[in-house]
Amino acid sequence: MAKNKKTVPEVTTEAKLQGKFADFFEKNLKAIIIVAIVLVVVVVAAVIIASVSQNRSSERFIAIDKYDSDYASLALMDAESDEYAAAKAELDAGLESLASGSDYPARKAVFLQATLLHDEGNDFEAAEKFLGLADSVSRDNYLGPLALYNAGACYENAGDIDAALSAYQRVWDTWNADAAESPKALFSIARIQEARGNTELARAALTQLRDQFPNSEYGRLAVNRLVAY
Repeated sequence: MAKNKKTVPEVTTEAKLQGKFADFFEKNLKAIIIVAIVLVVVVVAAVIIASVSQNRSSERFIAIDKYDSDYASLALMDAESDEYAAAKAELDAGLESLASGSDYPARKAVFLQATLLHDEGNDFEAAEKFLGLADSVSRDNYLGPLALYNAGACYENAGDIDAALSAYQRVWDTWNADAAESPKALFSIARIQEARGNTELARAALTQLRDQFPNSEYGRLAVNRLVAY
């Protein structure tokens, strides 16, 4: 009598794949562990870099707030005192450390540097720094029209009336009624043109001011001034 052949269980496709995966992991376990470790290191490094970057950004904002306050404190000091000199030197160094870059703390640091130059009577240098700042920021940055108007004021103080007029005109041409400095810029244009005897240009600026900003202080000044024409 023939012996019964042993029945060999059929290996399913799923079982075969599981076996292949098992063999693969067994043969490459060391490499897989190394890759996993590398990935963990990369992820941790990315988290650390992001955290450090955020902390540095926070530190810069904290610093510019401090320097803004320090600048205000200078106005309360005797400009001839040793205390003022020491505070001014510290502020200058701090602003210089922040001034490079394109973030808000850097732009505000440049603004304060220009303001300090004006306070010291260096109006032409202040105007150039204000103008450079205005050229470097986007249209929606409030420092743009403020710096450009200040550039005009500093140029005017320095005696460069053409440069001042150009700066004031740029405020209006660039921001129109969107900037808080626009009424002052239009009034300054009218004032300069009137002083130069350009009555029609002065009237045009005053009319624009009256029509665009009727409820502002400068708008009311324009109304009163137009009566004289």
